[in-house]
Amino acid sequence: MSNYKSKVQNIIQKPPTKIKKNQVKKNRQKRWLWVSAILLLTLISFYPSIKCDFTSWDDPLYVTENNLIKNLYFENIKNIFSTGHAVALNYHPLTVLSFAIDFHFSGLNPLHYHLVNVIIHLLNTLLVFFFAFKLSNGKLFVGIIVSLFFGIHPMHVESVTWISERKDVLYAFFFIASLICYLNYTQSNKTKFLIFTFILFFLSILSKAMAVVLPVVLILIDYYQGRKLTIKTLAEKIPFFIVSLIFGLLAINIQSKEAIATYETFTLFQRISFGFFGFFTYIWKMILPIDLSAFYPYPIADSQIAFPISFYLPVIIGLILFITIPLLTFFYPAKMKLISFGIGFYFITIVFVLQFI
Repeated sequence: MSNYKSKVQNIIQKPPTKIKKNQVKKNRQKRWLWVSAILLLTLISFYPSIKCDFTSWDDPLYVTENNLIKNLYFENIKNIFSTGHAVALNYHPLTVLSFAIDFHFSGLNPLHYHLVNVIIHLLNTLLVFFFAFKLSNGKLFVGIIVSLFFGIHPMHVESVTWISERKDVLYAFFFIASLICYLNYTQSNKTKFLIFTFILFFLSILSKAMAVVLPVVLILIDYYQGRKLTIKTLAEKIPFFIVSLIFGLLAINIQSKEAIATYETFTLFQRISFGFFGFFTYIWKMILPIDLSAFYPYPIADSQIAFPISFYLPVIIGLILFITIPLLTFFYPAKMKLISFGIGFYFITIVFVLQFI
């Protein structure tokens, strides 16, 4: 009788398990179908860039006249990592090394350089899908909308199509991959994922100094996921902050020679105005991507650096937001969590291109 009962129980238990496995398989297939469609649309959008040439703006510094990329001998690779700051007053040796690899295989054939940029952008779009998918606890439509928007948006034309902006797509690749590893760490608590997060962060910062903000983004993810701020959660990020501090000081030291204006050029208030103006300009261009340009000059009215009154409107709105959002988050933490996370993620990741410095 006991054998009969056990057989009946096995028969009852098997169908749900099989159904569950089939459902998981169908969900995975559906997910990859969407991903494939998004990647195809992104490829179609950026395919024309493959036919582009070098430009006269920065491409000579990074590629066509850059002797650092002319061979892949050990001595030259060592020079890339030791004197990489000679390239356009930036220290991004991994980006320069990627150009050296391009040159090794194709010389100065622009098609190869553009193709690599497009491929990295496709990989970034894929990573954005999985980052949004995991961060939203497996909501497929979130991954679809975010990755599609990221993949085909016209504001990415500069980063993808301009060969010199390889640093943008390359640092983003390691940056987003690092965030995905961190999500795996917070969900599994396995130390190996935290180690992978750090390694990818280090590769990202070697591609572009913009990656120094990643430790702050990790804390923001902790906040969004409801992880408590403890000694453990702070201690695990100490190595990240140390690396960020070192590379941040290195970047400021290199760029202070030519790329950073003195405080006699612009006042503190004007610098803050630049920041808020850029903050809202990016949002405006994201919603309505018209009148895009490779260069946006400051709206200087005359030789005395006097700005039109309309320039200060974003400052007023920005100050209101920077006061009200924290207050609303304090009084309504649950309702404001998504909004606070979104604004915080946006601001942190672009803060160094807002011209505060």
